Amino acid sequence: MNNTEYQIYDLQTFIGRYAALAGKPLIYFRVYGWNNSTDVAAINSSIALYESMLPVDFTTLFKDSEYLVVEMESITEAEKFLTDNFPASQEGVSKERYIFYALYNDQGQVIMDNE
Repeated sequence: MNNTEYQIYDLQTFIGRYAALAGKPLIYFRVYGWNNSTDVAAINSSIALYESMLPVDFTTLFKDSEYLVVEMESITEAEKFLTDNFPASQEGVSKERYIFYALYNDQGQVIMDNE
């Protein structure tokens, strides 16, 4: 690779670049707890909780993949969706219930997260 030009990005920069190119807000999710716990009862309880709050396609994909990106049409609706359905931070939440999110605006900047 010494004679080849290339660009290297961390994940946050890559997602931000995509958001800017698409000109749409994006939400990056990491379904951490379901994929990093051995407490089956706690995982199932968390899944049941999210299934009662979220559209089916979200929970279906959350079960299938630890990392997801959602294209949104409205930044305002995205903010409301996140604050209404996900923990505001990792603090005080069981590992199994915690789902990380980062909201990117249409210019590729992270404007909200729950880390």
